[in-house]
Amino acid sequence: MTQQYLRKASLLIGTGSEALDLSEMQFVFQTEARTIHTPCSVQLRIYNLSSRKGNSTAQKIAKEGVDIQLSAGYEGNFGPIFQGQIVQVRLGRENATDTYVDITGVDGDAYYNFNVTNVSVAAGTTVIGRIGAIAKAAGMKLGTIKIPNDGSKLHRGRTYFGLARDHLDGLCGTIGADWNIHNGELEVISRSAYKDGDIPTLTAATGMIGVPEQTLEGIAIRVLLNPNLEQNMAVRIDNASIQQFQYPFDYKGVAGIGFIPPVSNDGLYKVLYVSHNGDTRGQNWYTDLVCYEGPKITNVETQGIYQVPKIPY
Repeated sequence: MTQQYLRKASLLIGTGSEALDLSEMQFVFQTEARTIHTPCSVQLRIYNLSSRKGNSTAQKIAKEGVDIQLSAGYEGNFGPIFQGQIVQVRLGRENATDTYVDITGVDGDAYYNFNVTNVSVAAGTTVIGRIGAIAKAAGMKLGTIKIPNDGSKLHRGRTYFGLARDHLDGLCGTIGADWNIHNGELEVISRSAYKDGDIPTLTAATGMIGVPEQTLEGIAIRVLLNPNLEQNMAVRIDNASIQQFQYPFDYKGVAGIGFIPPVSNDGLYKVLYVSHNGDTRGQNWYTDLVCYEGPKITNVETQGIYQVPKIPY
């Protein structure tokens, strides 16, 4: 097990030699990533940047579309937790002495909101071929693709025109898969599949904080900040440590509950939501996860499990 000791963070804003290294400044952050197409995002607050008129650091970074690279973790386990572009900058003051710059960043904002696809595919094209054609026409790079190869092909040619996200929604919905943009690449993964790689076991010895809890969104768990934890990967949790869901006492509350995500039989779960949050001068340095038993995810796709989870801490 990697020792989680001595925090480490890196924040670069800009590209190449023009990038500003703000790693030594005080900043707080929260990243969010989901298995569905909602873009990965980051909220940053950087304190007390230079405010010299005409040449301030705040002015240099206050530009939409500028690249953000945020990495965090510990000396023995350090890596990127967000890569994207700035979509909004706000300047403000907390008190008489402390100023701040708030930055909202999104991974794949242009792909999600603006990129249009205009492409025709021939009869006989497979699902993977159609996904690739849509992505290429929209300027997207392909990342992890893990979907069933059922041999289905188009009976006749088809044209895709419009926002790429709309066509990906429809195509993925027919095969029981979810798509998202991660580090600028399109990922398409079946709801009953995981990303390839090691399966970490989350216990107190490996950084788990408190106990996991069964919620309406899934199994919520908090661990010490770990950049290796991502959406769509598999993790292992000791089922005996999970706090079971408590029903509300009022009748209307019970009647409104349609489904409670189950506890896995073997302790294997798929990560549906991951949020890294930290403060380089404060206490916060955590990763929050919402997980679900992988093979049964397709049973609850309309039950609200993909809503923004309420982490019970």
